[in-house]
Amino acid sequence: MSDEIVPVKRRGVVSAPERLPMDTLEHARRSLARIIKAYYGGRLDESVYRGTVYGMTALLAYFKAGIELEEVKQIEDRLDALEKRSEGNHE
Repeated sequence: MSDEIVPVKRRGVVSAPERLPMDTLEHARRSLARIIKAYYGGRLDESVYRGTVYGMTALLAYFKAGIELEEVKQIEDRLDALEKRSEGNHE
């Protein structure tokens, strides 16, 4: 993946690039790094930068919720396994 940001022009405003892969936490991290570099390099408008980072903050909340749900499921699975093992020992 290239670090080059290809901005899209809309109504005379330089906007975020069309392709920002965000399907995984690692891709989102790399996309955010590209956005930050573009902003500090003067290739991205401040309002677009702020809006994009705000949107990525919401995306991070979804990733975090997904990870937490996965952890809860793992804990529940372990608890079920312990309960089954404990029931087998009491019989």
